[in-house]
Amino acid sequence: MDAELLERARRPDLRVAHNILGDAVEGLSGSYALISQPEPMAHIIPAIVDGAAARMETNSLDEHELRALTRSVPPVDHIVGIGGGMVMDTAKFVAWQRRTRLLLAPSIISVDASVTNTVAIRREGRVEYDGFVVAESIIADLDLISTAPARLNRAGVGDLLSILTGRFDWALGAKAGTIAFDAEIDA
Repeated sequence: MDAELLERARRPDLRVAHNILGDAVEGLSGSYALISQPEPMAHIIPAIVDGAAARMETNSLDEHELRALTRSVPPVDHIVGIGGGMVMDTAKFVAWQRRTRLLLAPSIISVDASVTNTVAIRREGRVEYDGFVVAESIIADLDLISTAPARLNRAGVGDLLSILTGRFDWALGAKAGTIAFDAEIDA
């Protein structure tokens, strides 16, 4: 695998601030396809929606539906995913299949799909992880995230904390000699 790509995966361009999504999308060079869902779409500034060469909605991670959506995307320079975990994985799938640059903007604190490099795909009713794609930027716009239901953001904090405790448990298991630990993967 390309060393530059691996380095970008280890140190993603993650930006967290208020009201930064518009500038990030405006700063893209070339055209983009926007992938989202109705809930976050209602809170995206109109310039982002209007500036997209194509707008797609996703409601499934079924591999056949992901492939059909990928085929429907016109030639663009970027894929922009704005939404929750399903949107993040759909945008990653399209960018991976099309070898297109990717910008992700989570609209809710939830699963870690915006910062992982594999894609959740539903195959024959089961979720599998496939591919390897690195977002050029991950934009955590606090104004957008604050529009999500508070109860869902609170629940999402628990999901994110479990990632940290999982890493701790992995290291602890390795110290006890029950499992192998890989510091590079952990990093």
